[in-house]
Amino acid sequence: MLISLIGFFGGRLLPHEWIRWLGIAPIFLGLKKLFERRANVQRRRSNTLSVAAVTFTNGADNIGIYGALFAVSDAPRVIVLIGVLYSLLAVWCFIAYRIHKRQILANTLRKYGYWLVPLVLIALGFYILLT
Repeated sequence: MLISLIGFFGGRLLPHEWIRWLGIAPIFLGLKKLFERRANVQRRRSNTLSVAAVTFTNGADNIGIYGALFAVSDAPRVIVLIGVLYSLLAVWCFIAYRIHKRQILANTLRKYGYWLVPLVLIALGFYILLT
């Protein structure tokens, strides 16, 4: 999150016409995730080290996305975005825990969930481009 705030400060220095082209990053990331092999999603075994590695790798995506979103936002909007981000993080953790306990939901998300994240990233990219 702190690294992503560089985008906010960069947004204060660079012309808005240049900043909005950062929306290409989330679109690219979404397309990349959309076409990644499903084999990566369907791994059976996991341990703490592999979960940490995936979290670290996904952090690069977050920097690209939030940096671009923060760059086209003013200070009050960034504060709201950060508050919403951390609030929804708690909600997502709770939902993930509940889904884990419901095998039918877990299997359904395992089968079709890989479409959701790329579509959200692509939509966010277009939002940034059009802002």
